[in-house]
Amino acid sequence: MTGTSFTHAEACGAPGAGPRMREDLAELARLAAPIIASRLLIMGMTVTDTVVVGNYGGDALAALMIGAAPASVLLMVLVGLLTGVQVMAARHAGAGELHRSGAVWRRGVAYGLMVGSLIAAAGALFARPLLLALGQEPALVERAAPVLVLLALSMPVHAVYVACAFFLEAMKRPIAGMVALLAANLLNIVLDIWLVFGGLGVPPQAEMGAVIVTLACRVLLAGALVAYVLHVDRSGTWRVWSRPPREPYAEAEQRQLGYAAGSSNMLETGAFAGMTIIAGLVSTLAVGAYTIGLNVLAVMFMVALGLAVANSVLVSRAVGAGQPGRARGLAWLGLGVTVIAMALLGLGAWALSGVLAAAHTAQADTALRAGAAGVIAILALAIVFDGAQASLAANLRALGDVWVPTASHFFAYLAVMVPVGWVLAVGQGMGAEGLAWAILASSVVSAVLLVVRLMVFRPPPAA
Repeated sequence: MTGTSFTHAEACGAPGAGPRMREDLAELARLAAPIIASRLLIMGMTVTDTVVVGNYGGDALAALMIGAAPASVLLMVLVGLLTGVQVMAARHAGAGELHRSGAVWRRGVAYGLMVGSLIAAAGALFARPLLLALGQEPALVERAAPVLVLLALSMPVHAVYVACAFFLEAMKRPIAGMVALLAANLLNIVLDIWLVFGGLGVPPQAEMGAVIVTLACRVLLAGALVAYVLHVDRSGTWRVWSRPPREPYAEAEQRQLGYAAGSSNMLETGAFAGMTIIAGLVSTLAVGAYTIGLNVLAVMFMVALGLAVANSVLVSRAVGAGQPGRARGLAWLGLGVTVIAMALLGLGAWALSGVLAAAHTAQADTALRAGAAGVIAILALAIVFDGAQASLAANLRALGDVWVPTASHFFAYLAVMVPVGWVLAVGQGMGAEGLAWAILASSVVSAVLLVVRLMVFRPPPAA
C-alpha cells in the first residue's frame, strides 16, 4: 500500500481495524464533547456582552465593539502562541512520560504571563492612538479606548487560563475547564445586567460594566484552573510543583508550535476583519448581512474546532507513543468525522437559513433578512470545507508539521479570500453574498492543500 492511500485500517492493522476504529471514535467523542461545549461557552460570554450592552444603547454597543475588535485579534494570537502546551503535553503523555508534562505547563504559564503582560502594556499605552489611526471618530475613541485598555490588561490572566485549559485537555481532563466556563457564563449574565444597567447603589456602567465583568471572569477562570491543576497533581506525577531541568529542544519546539499557530490565527482574524471592511465599502446592508452570516458560521465552526482540538490530542499522544502510522490514521479518522458533522450542521443551517436570518433581524427589515438568509445558505456549504481545513491544520501540527498549515492559511485567506471577496462584492456587485462565496473558495483551497499535505507527510521520530 502506498503512502498516498494510507487508511485508518492500515494504521490499526486489518484484523482488528473495526473494533479499534470503534474504540477511537468512542474516545474522540468522550474528549470532544466537553471541549466543544467549552468553545461554545467561550462564545456565549461574548454573545451575552453584545446582547446586554446592545439593549442598553447603540452608542455603548459601538464603543464595546470598536474597543474589542483589536483586542480580539491580539487574543487570538495569544491563544495560538500557547498551542504548544497542548501538543507537547499530549505527546509526553502518549510516551508515558507524565513527569515531563509538568514542565510543559510551567513553561506555558510563564510564557503566557510574559506575552500577556507585553500586550497589556501595549494596550495601556497605545489604545487611543491605535483607534484614532484606524479612522474612528474622536468621540467614539474616547469611549472605546478604555474598553481596549481594560481588555488588554486582562490578557496575562487570560493567558494563564488558556495554558491551563490546553494542558488539561491534553491530559484528557477537559471537564474541569468546561465546568469553570459554565460557572463563568452564569456569573457573566448576572453581573453584566447589574453593572451595565446599574442597581443596588451602583450607577450604570454601560459598556465598561461588561468589560469589568470580563476581567473579573478571566481572573476567576485562571485562578480556578491553576488551583485544579495543582490539586490534581498533589502526588507529583506531572511534577507541576517542582522546577524542571532545562530542555532546550523541547522548549524551542513548544515555542515554534506557538509561533506557527499564532501566525495562522493572526492571518485568519485579520483577513476576516478585512472582509468586514470590504462589506462596508458596499453598504450598511452588506455589513449587516455579512455579520449575521458570519455569526452563524462561527457557531458551527466551534463544533469543528472542538473536534479538531480533541482529535489532535489523540494524534499527539500516538506520536509520543512512537506510533506514527496510528497517528496518521487518527488524523484521517478525525477528518472524516469532522466532514460528516459539518455536513449535517451545514444542511441544517441551509434548511433553516430563513429562520436563522429572522432571529437576527427586525420583522420590518425584509431586505436585511433576505440578504442574511442568502449569506447563511452559502456559508452552510463553506462550513464543510472550513471544518475540514481546521481539522487538517490541527492534526498536521500534532504530527509535527509546524509551518505548512500556516503557509496554507496565508495563501488561502490573504491571496484568495480577500481579493476574491473584493472582486465579487465590489467589482461584480454581489455584495455580502460575494463575500460568502469568497469564504467558500478560500476554505476549499485551504482544505485541498492540507489534505494533499497529510497524504505525503510523515511524522518525525518522537523525541
